[in-house]
Amino acid sequence: MKTLKLSSVAAALTCSAAFAQSPPPPPPPLQGPGPNAGPVQLYGAIDLSAVYVNNVKGGALRRIESGGNWPSRWGLRGREDLGDGLAAVFVIEQGFNADDGTIAQGGRAFGRQSFVGLSHAQYGTLTLGRQYDFAYAIPPDVVMIVGGLAAATGGIASDLHLGGVRYDNTVKYFGRYGPMQAGLMHGLGSENGQDKMNSALLGYREGSVNAALAYVRDNFSPVVPAAQGNQVLVASAQYYLNPKITLIGLVGESRAKLAADSRSRNRLVDFGLTWQVTTPFNLGFSVAQSDIKTATGADGRVRQFGVGGFYDFTRRTTLYAIGSSTRSEGAAGNAYSGVPGIGGTPATHSSSNRGQTVLKLGLRHFF
Repeated sequence: MKTLKLSSVAAALTCSAAFAQSPPPPPPPLQGPGPNAGPVQLYGAIDLSAVYVNNVKGGALRRIESGGNWPSRWGLRGREDLGDGLAAVFVIEQGFNADDGTIAQGGRAFGRQSFVGLSHAQYGTLTLGRQYDFAYAIPPDVVMIVGGLAAATGGIASDLHLGGVRYDNTVKYFGRYGPMQAGLMHGLGSENGQDKMNSALLGYREGSVNAALAYVRDNFSPVVPAAQGNQVLVASAQYYLNPKITLIGLVGESRAKLAADSRSRNRLVDFGLTWQVTTPFNLGFSVAQSDIKTATGADGRVRQFGVGGFYDFTRRTTLYAIGSSTRSEGAAGNAYSGVPGIGGTPATHSSSNRGQTVLKLGLRHFF
């Protein structure tokens, strides 16, 4: 049975400070290579940070960790022009731990993404393979309030999927229609008929407004009947106040959909802003609150405050410092920040009390 876990809440408490930096080179694609991509491109990111956590089971933690701001990865993406606006596209992407050189995503060769498809300039893109749902993999030109201070805990009931959840054996469509974007996704599940899913996206971008609404319904439960698991609804928006300041907001709810648990849920509100102080230096601030209910009906609350500073040596290389403070109440239990780079699960890396503070100093390079 899946029940609400504090790691799910930590995953939802994302920090918009991660987006304070100026736009890096095009990030690893979520919808396939762009129209100007070459036949095959090698791309990736290496991110390492020195991490300090004030309380892990009652003691301080100091370590060097991979992915403090941007998960380390490398990949290949390609595009072949087939004529009349049609192109073949593919992406294979592997995550790795830069601190020790091991492969992430459970050792899968291309565990982050692996898909192939067809893309048309007018009619959109259809892809098949291992792909993100739309709660995370919203288009790069639609608001993405994820990363920075949140960790992925995919598949846990009441997780809002903001840390990134991937599904095998999926069919995914994404298209742009003037200022609107739309997407549909269906996961056929594994060979035993489990793990099926559906996801949808509706986005809008015009002038200073950039917004998206994403839906996910999955089945991670091994019990019969199938069609049990999570239901997630997330709405996010950016408003460009001026060329230097961007306001960011997100609201979301996830609910367990199990025969034995239909009460667990997580409601999140997250607000922040990014500020380009100078051309190379940017700041970001975030405050988030998550109200939870467990399978037994007990209530809890988690609050997270975050701040980040980013200095861009170039568009590819950035020095960053990030700090976050997490406080928990009620059924949320002891605090757990879920920060990339904390290096463990709630069972091993939660605080001994209701508070936890994390500081990171790192270097990120895109290639």
